[in-house]
Amino acid sequence: MKKAIIIFVSIALVIAIIVTAVTVFSRLGYFQGGGDLRITGTAVDGVFYYEVPHKGIYKYTPDKGSEQILWKYWYDEYTVNDYAVYYTSGDTIYCIPHGTNESKKLYKQAGEKNIGISPCGDNIIAYFENEFAYVMLDGRTGKRLYTVLDYDKDEVNVNYSLGDRTLSVTKENKKYIIRENGKSILRENETLSLPIPADYVYLEGCLVFEMSDESLSDDSNREYLILRPDGRDSRITVNPEEGEGISGGDKNYLFDQRFDNNIVCIDAYTGKTWDIAKDKVFMYKSVVAADTDYLYITEYSDYDEPLSCYKIIYDSDKNPESLKLVNDNILQ
Repeated sequence: MKKAIIIFVSIALVIAIIVTAVTVFSRLGYFQGGGDLRITGTAVDGVFYYEVPHKGIYKYTPDKGSEQILWKYWYDEYTVNDYAVYYTSGDTIYCIPHGTNESKKLYKQAGEKNIGISPCGDNIIAYFENEFAYVMLDGRTGKRLYTVLDYDKDEVNVNYSLGDRTLSVTKENKKYIIRENGKSILRENETLSLPIPADYVYLEGCLVFEMSDESLSDDSNREYLILRPDGRDSRITVNPEEGEGISGGDKNYLFDQRFDNNIVCIDAYTGKTWDIAKDKVFMYKSVVAADTDYLYITEYSDYDEPLSCYKIIYDSDKNPESLKLVNDNILQ
């Protein structure tokens, strides 16, 4: 009898260990099918926030190095805006305000299992699967402001504050139109791709919208509408087939890595492009993020490759002209 009990307890312990291991590895994302396993990141106020797949969220500054903010086990998705780092865990959204290590509960959506979040200035836009809708949340208080996009009702009515400007997006004749003071700021026959900003392009103090392919004469290109508090709005056009996709910097420039191994700077006002680095070292690389002073680059095919930091060197006219290596692998 005693031997049977020992065997039973041993089997129970083995099962518990296996279940625990499976749970941990699942939370760390090892069992996710497909998906993008590249490093993602955003640079805000001189700090680079980035996620390493299976490990978690980190922050980096050239003078202090890297520091882990959150282990992947504790969250599902994350995003960064001007105010904080946000993450989801089950039916709840949490935030860690910049300059602190304090995590606080922001919003709970009862019954939700799959919350998507994206930045919008100081606020965030949350996608709730159980409502089939995008909702604007106050990024500081978590207050539910309004429904941005309701798929069931096929309704869109959203307002964006940008400095002293108030912009609204509505759906008209199956097109997303953005207005200011009741007047469309789009050209004739133009429409937005989505009524929410492109969450993969952070440009300091700006709202960046991707234009619909219907608006382009060449559908191999991608056009972005950049809206600024001072009203100096602009459009830029890029060709994804020539590079890995743009990454924002400060309010004046965006950056791209082209398939010819060059790192390209894009004037966010005029769309003019020029090379700031020509070297085979940038082959198969991808620009992760940038700010006024630094550019962050990694392999576009594998998260386990080095993540490098480069200082952006400016010419006498204050235009980026070259890069200087600061740290060849901030992951170490």
